[in-house]
Amino acid sequence: MDLLAKYGKLKRGSWAVLVFVFSLAIEADTELDKQFLSAVKEGDLRKVELLLGQGATVDAKDDDGRTAIMLAEGEDVVEFLIKHGANINAQDVDGNSVLFYRLIPILKVKIPDMDDLAEAKRLIESGALVEYTARKGEDQKPVSLLNMAIRNQSLVLVKFLIENGANPNHDPGGIEEYPLFLAVGGASSPSNLAIAEYLLANGSKAVFTSRLKDVHSPNGTYQIGARNAFHYATEPKQTDLKILDVLAKAGTNLNHRDAEGKTPLMEAIQRKNVSAAQKLIQLGSDLTLADNQGKTVLDLAKEYHLDEIERILAEKLSSKTQ
Repeated sequence: MDLLAKYGKLKRGSWAVLVFVFSLAIEADTELDKQFLSAVKEGDLRKVELLLGQGATVDAKDDDGRTAIMLAEGEDVVEFLIKHGANINAQDVDGNSVLFYRLIPILKVKIPDMDDLAEAKRLIESGALVEYTARKGEDQKPVSLLNMAIRNQSLVLVKFLIENGANPNHDPGGIEEYPLFLAVGGASSPSNLAIAEYLLANGSKAVFTSRLKDVHSPNGTYQIGARNAFHYATEPKQTDLKILDVLAKAGTNLNHRDAEGKTPLMEAIQRKNVSAAQKLIQLGSDLTLADNQGKTVLDLAKEYHLDEIERILAEKLSSKTQ
């Protein structure tokens, strides 16, 4: 028994030594990775090469889950990391991708050129995705970097992404964030005529409508959605009226009724967007349609006290009956 007890103590002591040595190794690796991340952020290629050779992890992460290639400074460092197997589709804890991090600085450049886009181009050529499923904890959602470019009003980046495979009709799975909807001013995005024109000229479908969504209320469940680009173009207070001309020319339905039966003109009136309402009337909106509650555009103009719109509508409706 004494011999067995001694053996047990020896065995436990050996495990303690192994655990201690293993802990030291982990601490050493962690410190090496921290130095490696500092080196890539500094753009010090020589130091990056040295630390990787000493055993640093090519996909070392900081506390926010950002990998070395997300933080890298300098095209040469990015190229080195790609060649040494960095995960070019890694995501941080918020679901932001490597390509996202390489494009963010470009949004700060007033007029970016191809040199500014070289790193992003290299990543895409190596397999980086312009559209992906972002993961944040257990949540997942479809992401298109094209939408980021549109929201930031970067026509150069929009063109770059479309030319490199971005889908101009990307379906985000929500009800309102198709690229064209963002370009015309939907979902609190600034409207941009040049981007809207470019999207329509490069495959964006003018007839797309948003998804339906169930809304639960004390009075029951009803649906919203099924809105088209005209509906979204009425959202900004200062609507670029040329966008409405562009949509009409592209074939967007001027009288499309959403899930609540509302036409774009009805929405413009409800938003008290007088200039958009006047333009939609000028383009030929049907003034006789009613929404699901039986309200016409004239009813809504009276309800929202838009005297000038009410006058225009009354005159046009009167002339039709004569």
